[in-house]
Amino acid sequence: MRRVRNLGLINRSGARARSARRFARDANGATAVEFALVAGPFFFIMMGIVETMLIFFGNLAIEDAVQQVGREIKTGQIQSSDTSMTPEAFKTEVCSKLGGLLNNCSDNLVVAVQAYTQFSGAVCAQAPDPDDANPVMPFDTGSPGSTVVACAFYKWQITTPMMGHLLGNLSGNRRWLQSTILFKNEPFSTS
Repeated sequence: MRRVRNLGLINRSGARARSARRFARDANGATAVEFALVAGPFFFIMMGIVETMLIFFGNLAIEDAVQQVGREIKTGQIQSSDTSMTPEAFKTEVCSKLGGLLNNCSDNLVVAVQAYTQFSGAVCAQAPDPDDANPVMPFDTGSPGSTVVACAFYKWQITTPMMGHLLGNLSGNRRWLQSTILFKNEPFSTS
């Protein structure tokens, strides 16, 4: 009796097994595949870190600008000038101190200045509705010896995808950046 072997089927399945083993051992391109798997999350995290850094930097820039303009109120330079300071002029002054660091400063910045007789009752105005194009905020630079609170609110647009719900405190992937300073006006002369 003669045995008949199906050599074609055996050779094909053996070739497939050897090819699969060879593919499993081959490391060519493994780095590219690993990078493709890790690159997305890596760049997402890097963009989130950069966005957070920019938010902190923007907030510090606003604080510095409000402090500089607040110093002009505190020393009476604004109250003693020929032109009275308006909320728009105060906002323009703060934006000029920022030096173009923030986008659309005049559109996204809202300011409030309030004078009080003593420190204990001094509070910052509540942040306005972010969708209100022209919010009405209090503005009173006070007289010599007044306690003054100056607040600035800036609408920051969060650009990193999917980070709006983590970094934002407003709807539409936005965040209020806020700066508040409290000081007592010096005894300047108003004439």
